[in-house]
Amino acid sequence: MTDRVYYLVLADVMLDGRRVQTIEDTHDLFTERQLIEFVSRTENVQRIIEVNVGENSSRDISEDIARAMIHAPIELNECSKEFLEDQLGCDVARQALHEIAA
Repeated sequence: MTDRVYYLVLADVMLDGRRVQTIEDTHDLFTERQLIEFVSRTENVQRIIEVNVGENSSRDISEDIARAMIHAPIELNECSKEFLEDQLGCDVARQALHEIAA
């Protein structure tokens, strides 16, 4: 059986004036690049979970995706920058963003 990998993107959103957590099922995203592009368009991303159905396992890949975002040829908006800071720490994220801008 071929391993099926899915990604769950957990994000905070405002609903009727309350902050609630949503889970975006990204079953149609298959590459790291597609996942990075999705995350860069999604506000308030908190975590990214990789679920491998074939292995019956899951893991938090938030930091891995944050590091990959730094090197991806995409424009990082404010939400993306906040995600980087949350995952990598402010100093590391700022240094990386500074190197990109240079």
